[in-house]
Amino acid sequence: MPRTSALPLARVASGLAGGALLSMSLGLAAQNLPVSVLASPNVDLAEPGHVRQIVKQGDGQWMLVGDFRRMGATARIGIARLQADGSVDPSFVNLADINASLVEQVQPLSDGRYRVLSINRVQTLLPGGAVDPSFTSLLFNPTFARSMAEVDDGFIVVGNFTQVLKTPATAVARIAKFNGDGTLATGFTFGLSGNAHVVRATSPTDVVVGGNFTSAGGQARTALARLSTIGAGTLAAGWNPVLARVGGAPLVEDIVVVGDAVYVAGRFDSVDGIARSRLVKLALADGAVDAGWNVSVGGAQTTALRLAVQGDHLLVGSGQTQSFANPPAAALLRQVARVSLATGTIDAAFNPLYGGAGTPTFAAAEGDVPSRVLIGGNFDQVGAVSRFGTAQLDATGQLDPLSGHAEAIDPGSVARVAFDAANRRTYLTGSFLRAGSAARRFVLRLLPSGLVDSAWRAQTDDRIRPALAIAPGQGVFVAANFGVARLDEVEGNLMPGWNNSFVANELVVGGDAVYALSFNQLVRLPLSGNGSADPGFAAILGSSPGGLAYEALGNSLLLTMFVAQPGGGSQARLVRLDALTGAVIPAFAPLLETNAGVVGAQGIAVDGDGLWVAGNFTRVNGVPRASPVRLMLADGEIDPAVAPTFGTAFNNGLGFNRGYFYGFLTTSGGAIEMRRMPATGGEFDAAWRLAVNGAVNSVAFDGVRLILGGDFDRLGVGPSIRQGIAAVLEAERIFADDYE
Repeated sequence: MPRTSALPLARVASGLAGGALLSMSLGLAAQNLPVSVLASPNVDLAEPGHVRQIVKQGDGQWMLVGDFRRMGATARIGIARLQADGSVDPSFVNLADINASLVEQVQPLSDGRYRVLSINRVQTLLPGGAVDPSFTSLLFNPTFARSMAEVDDGFIVVGNFTQVLKTPATAVARIAKFNGDGTLATGFTFGLSGNAHVVRATSPTDVVVGGNFTSAGGQARTALARLSTIGAGTLAAGWNPVLARVGGAPLVEDIVVVGDAVYVAGRFDSVDGIARSRLVKLALADGAVDAGWNVSVGGAQTTALRLAVQGDHLLVGSGQTQSFANPPAAALLRQVARVSLATGTIDAAFNPLYGGAGTPTFAAAEGDVPSRVLIGGNFDQVGAVSRFGTAQLDATGQLDPLSGHAEAIDPGSVARVAFDAANRRTYLTGSFLRAGSAARRFVLRLLPSGLVDSAWRAQTDDRIRPALAIAPGQGVFVAANFGVARLDEVEGNLMPGWNNSFVANELVVGGDAVYALSFNQLVRLPLSGNGSADPGFAAILGSSPGGLAYEALGNSLLLTMFVAQPGGGSQARLVRLDALTGAVIPAFAPLLETNAGVVGAQGIAVDGDGLWVAGNFTRVNGVPRASPVRLMLADGEIDPAVAPTFGTAFNNGLGFNRGYFYGFLTTSGGAIEMRRMPATGGEFDAAWRLAVNGAVNSVAFDGVRLILGGDFDRLGVGPSIRQGIAAVLEAERIFADDYE
């Protein structure tokens, strides 16, 4: 929406103290002005993307598939092509309607096109990334198509689907054959008795399939089968390796075919009665176990193994440390083992170390020369070096310092925002691991200028998206895995003399205490204490408590929970507790119907002697009411001075400030907008709306701006690119020094 003011947004005179904020009337009402996204803060919050597949092409380029939104600084969603030097290929841009989180596999075709398998469909892209209009898009029911392989007259797809959704829908049994243009090869009627996870071509007309099925083509098979794809499909009768697993059914997770051998990874203990732990080499001709190739993977069979070929070696990994043995040599602990394709000998010198906050996963392809390997996953470091999603390793598995390969990156999200009015600093928590080029793990502070405060580094643990509360002059409180951490405001270090092990989901500072809420407990931690819970505070909670808020007028706490009813069952209730004792204040007893609740991290917002509530209710105290509604703190009754909400209701509440309650909603067209309701109720402010391409999780108010944190990377009508954190003015009649 264009600006209506003829006066530009400008800085206050430079003689004013940095960070000073002035409100200057220009004769315009705030609600009559559009919302503009401020230039600051504009921090590149980032976290690792997840690369699930890497394909090395014959021209030296790589295709990468997974959950990511950028490769380096270049926007690429789910599919990217890297050039031979590792840089992003500008000539390939995924223009298809492909959900990055659903992509399973990309298959380069001989004519330069790409076949893309998602869990629910197959599409074909032209060499530059546009959708191929000549290809019939396929849909599967249920979803979870897992793998595909090209054959001479089409391609095979396997998974756990039982229908191909065309008109009419065609029944299949977890495997289907398609012609090159995407039409179903109806003459192919082969079926599997259980789910399939992987299919690999062994010749132009044959494939080998692995999964957890017990029969293929009507004949007994234990998770592994080879078949001809000609005509109706014919099982290779003499190819029948029998996999067995102690305590469970065998499962095949990955397969590679090299020359006259088939390498199989999965969850099994023996093949044809010969001991083989999770890995086996089979003859392509007859499926016989290679007696001289014996590589075993120890430990619990709980993580999926993935295979890749690097020259004359097989790479085997899951991302987690495993015990790899090739008797009689001693077992080696490795995240990824490099094994000779011919002998099974494990390369003792190859020992990559990568990981991060989550459980790392593994994908790989040959690097820019045969001695190097390009790996992918969801890691955020290789060795001691910060590295997101992709990395080229040298011959020993160490990070190649000269690699030019772009990293796989997701925009970091923000879960909570808190503003320190005394020092004009903003605190964030979220899923991010970097802010610009600086490492910041899940907690950071911004200076009044909107830049990252390099001097303040939170000394906490790796809890993602932790709750946060600040008590200016007293400390910054973060809900860590080890307890509620109290950090100083100088460097972010843990403050001595404060210790507890309470694992909280929500925090709020009120009066002289910080209140910490878990799934089933609410405690009061006095600011003057040592972190121990106040024994005089005894809150009795129902189930699923949440939405914790503090109100100073009556020194009370507000939250929602499911409360047991006398006649049985439970009811979602909004309750008010005495902040000193935890006792329920019985006079406050609003009823949100029907069995509905408050929605949003800030779905409860105190406003003087009342509070605003946003949620999925349609009735309040028996009276029809859409979200939001203002209730009186004294008794929980609807404020009669506030007109009922009409029109579209808020999906989530985001707080009250200076005469407006803010929230966001999904429009009838599916767009997400941030809106505000005036204190008088009725309609939303028609001129104040902000388009957001994701959720707004938290809002802080500094008297001039709204500081937004959430899961978004674009907002406004521009739209402006912002990675999880942004600010907008309440009204453009306000000048904001240091921010614009």
